[in-house]
Amino acid sequence: MDEYLVEIITEEGKDTIKTFGVSVIDVVNSMVDMQHIDELGEIIRVKDHERWIFSNKISLRELRSLKSMIKDKSEINMHLSIEP
Repeated sequence: MDEYLVEIITEEGKDTIKTFGVSVIDVVNSMVDMQHIDELGEIIRVKDHERWIFSNKISLRELRSLKSMIKDKSEINMHLSIEP
């Protein structure tokens, strides 16, 4: 598990938070779960300073809507872990 710094934008303004994840996808997924976050900016993996910019073309609102359609999230984990 790696440490990441994530630039977030909320109603209160721009801030940088620290979080942990297995991958940048894991980090984005956890940000989608935080309803108070309106937008994401740059994501930096601390150990090697690898950087990702979250595209404005990808809406957190849309991702939250898609995620809410999944009824049994444990099924996702089961299928992901079964894949060869």
